[in-house]
Amino acid sequence: MNVLAVSFFLYLLFPVIDESQPWFEKVLVNPPLSESEKFIKKQELVQFLTAPKFVSTKEEESLLEESSEMLLLNSRNELSLLQVQDEQLALEHLPNGSRESITVNSSQIVRREYDDLLRLASVIVWKNARSASEVLLLSRENYIYSQGEESHLIRKEVFYYDASQNVFSSCITEYDANKNPVREVRKGETESVITRTFDYDGRLVSQEEVFTLEGKSTVKRFEYTYTSFSEPNMFYFEDGILRMTQKYEGNSRWRQTVFFDGGFSVVTLYEDFVKVEEHFVEGGN
Repeated sequence: MNVLAVSFFLYLLFPVIDESQPWFEKVLVNPPLSESEKFIKKQELVQFLTAPKFVSTKEEESLLEESSEMLLLNSRNELSLLQVQDEQLALEHLPNGSRESITVNSSQIVRREYDDLLRLASVIVWKNARSASEVLLLSRENYIYSQGEESHLIRKEVFYYDASQNVFSSCITEYDANKNPVREVRKGETESVITRTFDYDGRLVSQEEVFTLEGKSTVKRFEYTYTSFSEPNMFYFEDGILRMTQKYEGNSRWRQTVFFDGGFSVVTLYEDFVKVEEHFVEGGN
């Protein structure tokens, strides 16, 4: 489908009805609208089609810089539709104050919606097809922001859909006031919960993942300490047991120790990403 067909498809999902559509009543069979409601919808559409258009993301701005094959303007001489090679971009300013962009190419349809502060609010991706009945929802992202003057992103939700249009995988990420991802919940064939802590400089101090498969859970934990060298020392634990350390002796020199069951370990020295020394140790360090 091209962007015009997609626009009609989106009207069915998020009804904003074109006053010139001769099949207007057929589109609105579920739920039916009264004559006054239809009139209001048509007036909203007029405002929708003539409102100022909007460009926000770097992806869209870079697209505008390329040579276009087709450029359509609305009655106010503002960009409404842009086609570059096989990709089309439509920009809309909605009656409720939010903005949206619709990008269409041969494989995907992407609808981005922005709130009244021009922040990304949602992204919906469909698999493109020859007809609306064959279009499949692939993914949806929701962005949630805190309230107040210091408003910031506090939660991102991502859902992936299978061919039956059921959610088969998801990822929910929570952020602190410094925009650090402090908690992440992933669900699919397996399930994991990741928690992170950061220092005052925004550096990662620890990351713990509780990984669940077939009812059995494993806990993986990384801890980091910072020195004058460019990279932090790292300590890796599985179910509370130290399994590996990586300690820096210079910006490009570090010693890695891997601990095995039975009380022995392997110590490897690296310089400039090249292994220069390796030996086995009985009884740990």
